[in-house]
Amino acid sequence: MIFPAIEAAFEASFSYAKKKEARNPEIESFLARYLLVLIYAEYEKRLGDLLNKRIQACKDEHIATFAKYARQRIFRGITIADLSEILGRLGRDYKEQFARRVRGSTVNTAYSAIVSNRHKVAHGDGVVPLTLDDLHSYFKQSLTVLTAFQEALGLF
Repeated sequence: MIFPAIEAAFEASFSYAKKKEARNPEIESFLARYLLVLIYAEYEKRLGDLLNKRIQACKDEHIATFAKYARQRIFRGITIADLSEILGRLGRDYKEQFARRVRGSTVNTAYSAIVSNRHKVAHGDGVVPLTLDDLHSYFKQSLTVLTAFQEALGLF
């Protein structure tokens, strides 16, 4: 999956950090907090778009209308547990396929680090122990979670 806004933000952040003689941990922390919020927002939007695309594939207009309503009610968070629960409501096979791709892997750890650290930023605990390099690595690894979600929905 491609996220141009996130890639551009990383590029600008790394460019700024390289202009300095020594990387400043306070500045990196500030940039990392911004990037965490951006990544979370982009992921939340993309995951919602994927659900909408799957709903639109339903040929029954009444079921599709209900599914859109239900999506708004149950799509509240984007943790791996949240995504797994949504997929489980669609079918056990969806949930199991997703779980096989993300369970107990570094992908799970990377994605969860983004979500949990963004939560810290959003709720007042601004201490984020991530460097730009760490966060960029987590971002790249975490893309597998979104791909696994997309594939579990049958969208390729």
